[in-house]
Amino acid sequence: MGRKRKLERVVENWGRIHNAIIGELVRAFGREKVLPLFAAELRNYGIKMGREMGLEIRRKDARGIARALIRLEKIYGMRGKILEQDEDKVRRQITRCPWSSFFFSESCKALLPWKEGIVEGMNPEYEFRMIKMKTKGDTVCLWEIIRRSSNLREGGEGGS
Repeated sequence: MGRKRKLERVVENWGRIHNAIIGELVRAFGREKVLPLFAAELRNYGIKMGREMGLEIRRKDARGIARALIRLEKIYGMRGKILEQDEDKVRRQITRCPWSSFFFSESCKALLPWKEGIVEGMNPEYEFRMIKMKTKGDTVCLWEIIRRSSNLREGGEGGS
């Protein structure tokens, strides 16, 4: 088995372990109690990770942040395409995710604070928002990184 395939199997198995743990906790205690337990710690870890990643990027705008996040997603076997981009906003569709075929929606939701924290850690003027999720029944996964001030100009509430 080649090195790339071994990494793919590790990533898939990590996803299956994560999914099993989240699934059992949600069944036992309910999503309203379980997801907030993970949110604060994963967000804090993401902020720390984002600060470290931010040291390695030249541009701290939406494009630079998105490039760094996409490099991380590639490690996890995700692939996608940019649908829209400028300095204030990047929108990306995920075309391949190693976990989308078996994750519960709660498993995806449990990881969102981590990505939100990563973006905040790279530049607190920007935020990560998940727009669509296959695990919620959407046909694709879609996320965006958006400058908080432009989100407010467009009538958004500033949060995800």
